[in-house]
Amino acid sequence: MSAQLLPVPVPSAQDRAPVWAWARLRGLAVDSVASAHSRRVYSRAVDRFREWCLSSGAEGFTRETVQRYRASLEAESFSPSTVNVHLAAIRRLAQESAAAHILSSDEAAAIRAVPGARQKGKRLGTWLTLAQAQALLEAPPGNGLRAVRDRALLALLVGAGIRRDELARLRFEQIQQREGRWVIVDVDGKGRRLRSIPLPGWAQARVEIWRQAAGLTERRVLRAVSQGGEVAGDGITPQAVYLIVKRYARQLGFPFAPHDLRRTFAQLAHKRVFEKRQTGKKCRTASYATDLTNSAWELIAPLVPGALPGGRPRTTDIRAVLNAIFYLLRTGCQWRLLPREFPVWGTVYHYFRSWKNSGVWTCLQKAIYERVRTQASRALCPSVVIMDSQSVKTTERGGVRGFDGHKRIKGRKRHILVDTLGIPIACRVGPANMSDRHGAERLLGGLGPVFPGIRIIMADAGHQSRKLARQLMQQDGWKLVIVKRGQRAFKITGLTWIVERSFAWLGRNRRMSKDYEYNVQTSETMIDLVAVRLMLNRLTRV
Repeated sequence: MSAQLLPVPVPSAQDRAPVWAWARLRGLAVDSVASAHSRRVYSRAVDRFREWCLSSGAEGFTRETVQRYRASLEAESFSPSTVNVHLAAIRRLAQESAAAHILSSDEAAAIRAVPGARQKGKRLGTWLTLAQAQALLEAPPGNGLRAVRDRALLALLVGAGIRRDELARLRFEQIQQREGRWVIVDVDGKGRRLRSIPLPGWAQARVEIWRQAAGLTERRVLRAVSQGGEVAGDGITPQAVYLIVKRYARQLGFPFAPHDLRRTFAQLAHKRVFEKRQTGKKCRTASYATDLTNSAWELIAPLVPGALPGGRPRTTDIRAVLNAIFYLLRTGCQWRLLPREFPVWGTVYHYFRSWKNSGVWTCLQKAIYERVRTQASRALCPSVVIMDSQSVKTTERGGVRGFDGHKRIKGRKRHILVDTLGIPIACRVGPANMSDRHGAERLLGGLGPVFPGIRIIMADAGHQSRKLARQLMQQDGWKLVIVKRGQRAFKITGLTWIVERSFAWLGRNRRMSKDYEYNVQTSETMIDLVAVRLMLNRLTRV
């Protein structure tokens, strides 16, 4: 390789071409990474490699040169991770050199094949105990403006588990109160992924104290504070956050870094010290619109069965299990495709199936239904109900199915009974070839003791049957009112449209777009879950 092709200049009277080539390649290598932090690291690594080549008298940009450079880094007691970062920058430099036709593809491939430093073990990181975290939060001395800012900074790191670069970019507009709790919204994290982070009330209170003391209302939350105790500039850098944390680490006498405070947040959240956002072993950083709000969880938590006596204590977060079930119901995903923020799918399905078999979902629906009736200033038991059926397709899984010749659908038929609020109070699922009359017998059978106040049952012409009407009147004293086609139902009763609206509410959940279940009992449980979620939304509506 000639001297003119080296990415490092050699002493000569005509060194302009190598210098220009070096500046060009350095720019290409540094600009090939998107993160600003990665660009800084690559820039320093490439510059250090150039300085080493000049000082050591390297003869060219070859595999042998890179191997010697790696040995020099290891001789200077650099950690394996630091050595690998430097080698990654050099490999990128070789790649860009080959693309610019300064190195041949074979030479670039040989350089990129230089092995990295071996990792000896795996660093698991460290985290603070509860006592250490409390000591850290009270570490800033005095009541000066800088101490107030540092308390807010540490509260955000420990209480929200936010990264330091995210903290440096945090704006007041992102701290919002939603559904009765404080959250940090639209956090731009790794890979340009947006997420929302729950913020404990005590951490938000420290941010509010800092805002009032500094007289800030908008833009960046954290600002630099001058020696005179005044706000200076429009923000701080991630490096400034690092230095602030390291200063208090030296003051307290135990070493930790800002990312260790993120691990501390995960550990304390796991122990329920902060608002729990952890499922399994990973800190949950994503929230979904289907998650139970705090007010909804307060309503449903006393109704959820406790752990069975004996054996190992329960470690599963039941609220996370319910969130996973409602997520599956709304989005229509498979059990095995539940996101990792939820517990393992097998655990979620275990609770769903065991509660289905033991009748927990039915009892849950009944208890919440009484609260909905009370909130609407209605009697606990409805006096007028409406029933109807809906034919839906099934999948290739099999199970009970039939062909509805009227709707031209092969699948199953859902029979539901709703009150005048549109809340499903009973449901049955059968083959699509089952007539509405037989489906009504199954739907209404045994409901007399559960809903003794029913007096009128409304249905369409498909349910017209003298035998069914006589049977309902003799057994339970219920009157069957048939609304025939051609009559304008809303002029007569104004109620038959309610059940059609209830079917539309079912259709909002993608799991209900078809009947994906093998057992009809599971299909009925899914309808019960839709009713439960619908009632929870009504009870917690602001």
